[in-house]
Amino acid sequence: MSEDPSRRRLAYILDTIRLIQDQARSGREAVLDNPTERDALLWRLYTVADAAHQLPDDLKARHREIRWDRVRGFRNIAAHG
Repeated sequence: MSEDPSRRRLAYILDTIRLIQDQARSGREAVLDNPTERDALLWRLYTVADAAHQLPDDLKARHREIRWDRVRGFRNIAAHG
């Protein structure tokens, strides 16, 4: 039996948030002043937003405290802006 795609996405989101937190420990300027670090951080944020966007509506409905519209908005800006 294959793993539930929603669980896989949620695990990915949590793992990626941990990576972002680790990267952010070096400080804002260190990340923003280094193009490689900045690009990596932006890519991680984009993939988290994309994974969240793909979660089922019923799961999102159970977690109304999360501003899903803003997550989607960020994803669209990162992808198209």
